[in-house]
Amino acid sequence: MTSVKAQVSTDSVVFYENMVAHPQDLNHLPKAYIFFNTQKEKAVQQKDTMSQMFSLFQLARIAYKSGSYYDSESAAVEALQLSDQLKETDYNTHFRKSLYTQLGILYREQNNKAKAIDLYQKALTIATTTRDSAVIYNNIANIHKDADDYQNANRVLNQAYQLLPRLQDTLMHALILDNKGFLKFKLQEPGALELMLQALDLRTQINNKGATYPSYKNLALFYAQRDSTLSKSYALKAYEVANELNSASYKEDALALLVSMSNDPYSVAYKTLNDSLTEANTLRQNKFALMKYDVSQKERQAQASALQSQREKSKRQLFQIIALGIALVSVLLYLALKSKHKKDKLQQVYHTESRISKKVHDEVANEVYHVITKIQGTAKSDDILDDLEHIYNKTRDISKEHSAIDVTDKFSELLNDLLLSYKTDNTNIITKNLSKTQWELIPDLKKTALYRVLQELMINMRKHSKATVVLISFEQTNKNIHILYKDNGIGTNLQKGNGLTNAENRIKSIYGTITFESQVNTGFKVKIKV
Repeated sequence: MTSVKAQVSTDSVVFYENMVAHPQDLNHLPKAYIFFNTQKEKAVQQKDTMSQMFSLFQLARIAYKSGSYYDSESAAVEALQLSDQLKETDYNTHFRKSLYTQLGILYREQNNKAKAIDLYQKALTIATTTRDSAVIYNNIANIHKDADDYQNANRVLNQAYQLLPRLQDTLMHALILDNKGFLKFKLQEPGALELMLQALDLRTQINNKGATYPSYKNLALFYAQRDSTLSKSYALKAYEVANELNSASYKEDALALLVSMSNDPYSVAYKTLNDSLTEANTLRQNKFALMKYDVSQKERQAQASALQSQREKSKRQLFQIIALGIALVSVLLYLALKSKHKKDKLQQVYHTESRISKKVHDEVANEVYHVITKIQGTAKSDDILDDLEHIYNKTRDISKEHSAIDVTDKFSELLNDLLLSYKTDNTNIITKNLSKTQWELIPDLKKTALYRVLQELMINMRKHSKATVVLISFEQTNKNIHILYKDNGIGTNLQKGNGLTNAENRIKSIYGTITFESQVNTGFKVKIKV
């Protein structure tokens, strides 16, 4: 980025900057204003943010010293906004500190104590030199002094006073000594006059008329109750400096000081009335200036960053859409993978059951049958044959219970055959609404699970219940199936065995619910919802 000192000679910048800092002639501030306003316009055209910021800062100082506080505030705020756009460097930090200080001065003039101190505190946190810190401490002390809070003013100024041995700046020495002397005067402490005279001497030595004004004013106030002639002499010197500088604020301040020294009742009445009007006008201007400042700040921000804001908004929206899309895809993928894993796991269980069933049938049952064949005809083999036949029948039942089932077609008939296979001369099996159920709406995994659960319930009934009547009813609501199993058996105290535990686990695996209801001699009831 091109700096301001690359656009014009270094000598010119230094010359006019010193003219702003220490105006010695009536035309100095107007000349400096023309120079820096021209530099600002060039910087805007060349999009040189650093140069524009530098020029605005100088314009803010010029406007303040000319008594145009609102223009000073506007220029300082605009420069601060430009500073926000720059990378954090020592150069930028220095200017932010200076801008906070300038705004603090302005808010002090507007009697906004809290805001002014807040701005000075911000400046203090980024101050890098002893002089910077001393200036800020002095400014905060002045705010407390304006509010007649001399104790706090003295407390803060002491921090600047302790920095004097490290300061090489004569004007800063004079400033701190003068304020320290004035506070001693207000707190009725000894040594006040010596400090103020020392400050005046330093300011006179370097021939800085602007700096002598506060010395003459403070000495006039010091002698006001001690020596009226000497007090008026210093007040007149202050007024003379104000005229030489052509400072409207200094002139008004010096005249007010002279009027306060007059015993003329009209002058006293005018002073009292003018103070009241000035205070009211200041309050009104402050409210308007702050409101206008807030509005203009928002307008400038909107104009300067409209395109950038739109780009950032579009970028944020794009990122939000992408993030939302990624989140949705992630959730859906997670749920899909979880569901697939669950299905794969269930499918694996069923395949394992079928494989074990086939292995039991092909190896164990056949092997038992082969042994039966071999020992048939052997003497005293009846008992052995009965035992082997029992084992054979048992393995065949196990194989049948866990054999592969095809649920993809005619599931209603398949399930009906299963249930009716447990019908005997002593046990009547009744099914209700089985054929009316739309099984094609139910996934195969759920049908397989229901088949196995009903099979386990029927096995449990045959083994333990001694039921003579078994009812299995079906009811369908949308894609949900409600199944009620009920028998009139001997019932139980509901200590779940492997069969019921397996049934419960199977239903849970397909996100269904199953409840068991039974007591001794009251039958057995099961409700299933999938």
